Amino acid sequence: MHGTPPRITRFALLPILVVAVALAAVGAGLAGNGIASDWGRLAGFGPGCPPPPPTSGNTPLGSAPALGYAQAEGGPTNHSYIESVTGWPGTWGTVTISLVGPNGVNLTPQPDWTFQVFRGVAPGSVPLASYSLANATWTFGGDVPVISVDRIVLELGSTNLAGQGVTEVLVLHGTCEPPRGTIGEPLP
Repeated sequence: MHGTPPRITRFALLPILVVAVALAAVGAGLAGNGIASDWGRLAGFGPGCPPPPPTSGNTPLGSAPALGYAQAEGGPTNHSYIESVTGWPGTWGTVTISLVGPNGVNLTPQPDWTFQVFRGVAPGSVPLASYSLANATWTFGGDVPVISVDRIVLELGSTNLAGQGVTEVLVLHGTCEPPRGTIGEPLP
């Protein structure tokens, strides 16, 4: 029982050394120079952006972007679709809009295609923001915050896209605040 203690060779220490170096690299990343800072930047919380709020439980109302069912309105000279929107932290100017055909290709917008934002549903309301699909720009109201009582109207003039498998696509371009990504709603 009392014999020579086992010898530790330098090759036996190699796995321990590899693990120690790996842990040191992860620690440096978590300190802000690697993995954690890349993850934060990819998640939208890069340099100059506040950290994400703590989360627990369900997603708060108004924080997840969504479009309501597109309801066809108008007539032969003014085809339009009205939708509700769930708000998210951001402004309408951080959104781009397109119409995508059933083959996945963007439709070429006509000059009279617009996307307008109204607050609530009051008849005769004046739009708070307007987007030209032909120019892919906000003509006004890009600085208007998105909130959950907003109603959006896609106006297509004499173009009838009913039943053609077209989807309205909104791309969210966040800066510091997620969400970023794409939401869409098929046109009936």
